[in-house]
Amino acid sequence: MLNLPPPAQSLVRREPVWVVWSELYLDTEHCADLLEGDARTLASSAYTLDELRYILWQEVHPACFGNLFTATGEWEMFSIDWLRKLILRRAEARVRLPAGWFPSRFAIRRKAQVQLSRVAALRRG
Repeated sequence: MLNLPPPAQSLVRREPVWVVWSELYLDTEHCADLLEGDARTLASSAYTLDELRYILWQEVHPACFGNLFTATGEWEMFSIDWLRKLILRRAEARVRLPAGWFPSRFAIRRKAQVQLSRVAALRRG
């Protein structure tokens, strides 16, 4: 079982992770340098791999998945203010759909696994 504090109690630690994970939902391809920088950001976070997965699927995915279905979706970067607002609103909701009910998990899973593999390699040294 994960022992993560609520998002509102760890914004300074969470927001860089949110930004990295939200990039998986942009309508663009990323160069190797950007992907490496993102992996380093995740690796330098205080979160375990399981906690990083949780943050992706339970916090970022429900906020960003809709961009995958929009022809004129965001392709450059999500605003951190917009992202924070959506994630915190969902975290504070009394009733919310399980993140697994949101579509497109399979489209993101492969990209996320590549990043998590790189994070694990960076942490091993």
